[in-house]
Amino acid sequence: MDLGTIEWGPVATWSAMAVTIVFSTRTWLSERSAKKSAKDAAQQAARSTEAAERSAEAQQQIAEVARRAFPEPKDFDFDIEYMQRGQFRIRNIGKRTASNIEFVQPEPIEGLPDALDPSPRWVNNTAVTLKVGEWADFQASAVSPAFGAWTTVYPKTVTITFDEGPTPLVLEMRQKR
Repeated sequence: MDLGTIEWGPVATWSAMAVTIVFSTRTWLSERSAKKSAKDAAQQAARSTEAAERSAEAQQQIAEVARRAFPEPKDFDFDIEYMQRGQFRIRNIGKRTASNIEFVQPEPIEGLPDALDPSPRWVNNTAVTLKVGEWADFQASAVSPAFGAWTTVYPKTVTITFDEGPTPLVLEMRQKR
């Protein structure tokens, strides 16, 4: 073998093999890194999905609590407050105006004088119209002998009718505080 001449065949083969090994190793390492990144991204996506689901559940629970705490007002709804000495206030807390509100008088008790009957009556003795948020005063009290002394009695409920209402509406009376 002459030192001045080099046989390029084996050198090219060995060089090509070395380059192939280097690039294969780099490709393998890159593929491994990409797989790890994909796995990490999938785990992060799963955690994000779980967190979003928990957040959605919490928001639904909060919305349900809010619906129960603050129910949507009915078309026709009223609140009755005790004011003083047989005087009450009826307030329209519904969504619509109630016109020509009148009290349905209970059946009189036979033998009971009118002074002992706690039937409700408007302060001005005429039917009223209440827009949303408005109020009107009425009286509903009577005196009654109880345990040997005269005492003031109030009805537990009052029944009202109004032009827009299909049927009479029974309302609970809030007693003294």
